[in-house]
Amino acid sequence: MSELPPPPPGVDIHASRQPSLYAASIITWILAVLAVALRFWCRRLTKSGYKLDDWLIVAATHAFKGIQQGYGLHLWVLGPDFITNFFKNLFTGEILYTLVLCTTKYSILAFYRRIFATTIKVAVYVLAAVVTAWAIAVISNPQIWTGTSHSSVYGQPPKVIWQ
Repeated sequence: MSELPPPPPGVDIHASRQPSLYAASIITWILAVLAVALRFWCRRLTKSGYKLDDWLIVAATHAFKGIQQGYGLHLWVLGPDFITNFFKNLFTGEILYTLVLCTTKYSILAFYRRIFATTIKVAVYVLAAVVTAWAIAVISNPQIWTGTSHSSVYGQPPKVIWQ
């Protein structure tokens, strides 16, 4: 992984999308934290206590922060040494994204279970099992761990790039 191929013709490698990507990420995260804080504030005002769905959404909000190394820059500006970091971040980001989605879905299912205590119980458990199976399938995907993925970069499997 010592050199990169030349950039495609007509691409300004010094262009940066960092301001718009950071703005979108930060604003979204702030809105999520604000919504969760308001949720807890309302629970406190009504003295209804904190439930499982509240704590699951807190976990999802904290895991949402993400990885931002080289965010919005062209690979040619960062250099060939950054490829290893990029794939480490991508690998970690895929796992974190899966966990965020799962905890958010579990929170919604716990909320439904709390509101519709008897009528939706079986459906909630079935959907929770589906979400769990999906998470296990994504996280334990053998292509990710063994490096046999067809989506290799520059002809290298992910396990080679990781090293």
